[in-house]
Amino acid sequence: MKISTYFILSLFLMAGLYSCEEEKPQNPSSEKNLSELIEGEPQVTLNPSGICPLTAKIKLKARNRFIKIDYAHVAGATIIKNAGTGLGTTIEVDVIGLYANRDNKIALRVSNVDGLYAIDTISITTPALPEELPSINITTKINNLMEPGLHFAEVQIARSADPKQQRSVPIIFDNEGEIRWLLDLSENTEISSPIRINPSNEVYCISDNSIYKFDLMGFTISKTSVNGFESSNVLHELPNGNFLLGVTKSGKTINSSQGFVESVKDHVIELSGSSVVKEWDLTQVLDVDRTALVDGGSNWFDINALWASEADNGIIVSGRNQGIVKLDDQGNLVWILAPHKDWGAAGPNGSGAETEPFLLAATDGKQNPSVLPENVQQGNFFRPDFEWSWGQSSIMIMNNGHLMVMDNGLNRFFGGTGQYSRAVEYVIDEGLQRVYQNWTYGRIRGTETYSEEFGSIFNFGSNKTVLFVAGATDDNKARIIELNYPGDDPVFEAVLDLKNQSAMGDNTDYVRGSQRVLQSYLD
Repeated sequence: MKISTYFILSLFLMAGLYSCEEEKPQNPSSEKNLSELIEGEPQVTLNPSGICPLTAKIKLKARNRFIKIDYAHVAGATIIKNAGTGLGTTIEVDVIGLYANRDNKIALRVSNVDGLYAIDTISITTPALPEELPSINITTKINNLMEPGLHFAEVQIARSADPKQQRSVPIIFDNEGEIRWLLDLSENTEISSPIRINPSNEVYCISDNSIYKFDLMGFTISKTSVNGFESSNVLHELPNGNFLLGVTKSGKTINSSQGFVESVKDHVIELSGSSVVKEWDLTQVLDVDRTALVDGGSNWFDINALWASEADNGIIVSGRNQGIVKLDDQGNLVWILAPHKDWGAAGPNGSGAETEPFLLAATDGKQNPSVLPENVQQGNFFRPDFEWSWGQSSIMIMNNGHLMVMDNGLNRFFGGTGQYSRAVEYVIDEGLQRVYQNWTYGRIRGTETYSEEFGSIFNFGSNKTVLFVAGATDDNKARIIELNYPGDDPVFEAVLDLKNQSAMGDNTDYVRGSQRVLQSYLD
């Protein structure tokens, strides 16, 4: 009985295998010449948007069947893998990642609905880069420890003594230091900044009091005017697509250290499309005539960075001339992270609530933390385990809820001593109004990475590395450094030689920020 059963099962298996063989395609895919699939030659348009010179469009016309481009890869030491297209009779593929001043070779794979395909190489010749762009030297590169992707840098080139007239040319470079993408925004009448790339690979910035979005080819996706306020080149995109902006509100008068003046850069708004859906007024909750760090007069706060506190709908606001503050969604003050020196009453006329109760107390961060001595609280004394942030230019909330800051080192300890910039991680206990320092990097580099005004920090989602950017150092360079976290060893470092560091009086070239981008183009 067992033998009979096995015999029958064997027959069924054999029949199944035979059936599978019968169902195989009769016309398997086969390789052809490209000319057999398309009519004429591929049509190449270099820099179709006019502002993105290392991009191109390749257009193909099908010979007699629907075709698609499977990929268009830019050959080189770092291969940029451009995605393909859908089926059509006339199709176009976007190509980014070309090398400058070179005869680029593009590996193209085209297939049709019958499964036929062709692999060919197309040449695209590109012009040289603008001479004003920085040269890039990669000094450290440990690939297996780095966050994947290419390197985005917001490059600002001085073209006059007016800092509002910067030539804004964001770039993307590869691990060899080759620039593979740039967006020339110099036709904008004012500086375009900040410039960022979001997870959808859209480039966004603010310029001429409008928020612009571009695709990677340089074509404008949208332009949104900021009505009723003057933007201050501080912009943060929210997960819902809205934007937080640092702005000036026209006609806002304060009683500053220099008397009654119209204040600037001391409001935050949230934009949904072109509509203002929320407004925060910093003059109502902070001391507008505090001059302990800088006597800014009308620019008493000098808002320069924003981050959303998604857990409670609050916002974190950086003011270069005062410190870092948190406000709730109703505009109330939650805390102040700054040296305790000379904080008085809030309000445009100084007649509001006292700000001192909102000052975070610095602790040593131990299991049973001790509040540090008064000279540390005031900002007059250095401790290895705690420093305040001085004239910071970049902030973010990490995945663990901690606050990371680019401490530029402006007027450190109120005396300009200790010329160094650093990345620093603070842990804040809002219930106890306390703060301690969990990690920092930069002091050991001294003046080499000291950038008094420009730079940024970023902690990647993997929480393995931190990006620390010194945007304009005294030796005419910018440095983009990726650090193992929570260690202090660089796993990547790029040195950008700035061309116009002192050519325009007080105005200079600089790098405002950096990101790791386009990971999908390398997979």
